[in-house]
Amino acid sequence: MARCAARRSTVGRGWRGVVMTLTLLILATNSTALAATGSESPDRVGTYPAWLSAALTGLAFLITATIFHRDRRDRIRDQAQLVYAWEDRDVEADGSLLVKASVVNKSEAPIWDVQILPRKHGKEFHAASVTRVGDVAIKPGESADWTWRIGPADASAMDRQPLLVFTDAANRSWRKVGSRLAKTRV
Repeated sequence: MARCAARRSTVGRGWRGVVMTLTLLILATNSTALAATGSESPDRVGTYPAWLSAALTGLAFLITATIFHRDRRDRIRDQAQLVYAWEDRDVEADGSLLVKASVVNKSEAPIWDVQILPRKHGKEFHAASVTRVGDVAIKPGESADWTWRIGPADASAMDRQPLLVFTDAANRSWRKVGSRLAKTRV
């Protein structure tokens, strides 16, 4: 996990270097364009260096905006990516499934409104034996467990990864299945 974060920051520095190089190129082109147009007639629309400078300025702006947006999105997801859920299963004698699901918060901030639900065919599974527990808060470095029983008729169709729903320290709601993370809209 730390290696991926280091790799992202290295890529970010590489892009920042490209933006800095483009900026220097634009400044050099601008000074050349100004020197070239200083003695030109006022009715002229512009020179090639001036047009190139304008195009490169626009390109540098787009690259900078893209990098800024990507870095902001990564910072927003940082806490949510450090919350994990998994389940252990035991098949009972009658064919039913006893599921113990666990959530661990490895981030540096608490999470709350934590819910973990079983899934069947990729969708939330609602049954009388599965209770939704809300307002559960998990402090940094701590975990919480849920247990539920799935009847024999549904046991074989259950997905291996539960649905985790929680709110992070910045009051953003998230849904996570395995490593797939999605911000929920409120």
